[in-house]
Amino acid sequence: MDTSAAHDGSRAPSAVGTPNGRARTSLAATFLILLCGLLLAGCGGDDAQDADAPTGTWTVEVVEWNFPEVQPLGRPVDFEIVVRNDDERDIPQLILTIAGMRQFVEQRAAASNTRPVWIPNEVEYANVTPYDSALAQSFNLGPLVAGETKEFNLPLTPLRRGKHRIGYSLSGDLYGGTTLLTAENTPAASTRVVAIDPTPDFDSSIFDD
Repeated sequence: MDTSAAHDGSRAPSAVGTPNGRARTSLAATFLILLCGLLLAGCGGDDAQDADAPTGTWTVEVVEWNFPEVQPLGRPVDFEIVVRNDDERDIPQLILTIAGMRQFVEQRAAASNTRPVWIPNEVEYANVTPYDSALAQSFNLGPLVAGETKEFNLPLTPLRRGKHRIGYSLSGDLYGGTTLLTAENTPAASTRVVAIDPTPDFDSSIFDD
């Protein structure tokens, strides 16, 4: 067997150096150029997504906000809020942001520095917005006609015992140009402290004769 070709220090020509290799490289470069062009075209040029978004201040009333101040660990509770549009104009999109559903923790070698305090049991994913943060979650409740009242109910399960602050804020569109205020000219927002009890309710009647 002649092995001189394997030991003469020469190497086989690379794929890039061959006609087929150059053709594949050219096709790849052309594809990347076309892809970049499509991405740039999809950005809409200089037109901002919120260019036609409404701006201004609307008056609303938070008719009711129910969320128990004492909750058993691991048992679902309802986050309920009722909002009325007291303005003469329709609210384009009622955006509810719930803050405090997660909290920062310090733990070495942890994959994440946040931990859930409450997790949603049922979520209408059509209502979820892409504007969540590490500690808050936003929901798009849709348009709210002038004079109309809208109710939103979100079952949450408490996971971390102790005292935790949770709250909500309301806005009138996805871009932050529509401000919602109460009749007192204050932001449509509120917070409260909730105590999560590590011991679920216990029915002592099971020991009765």
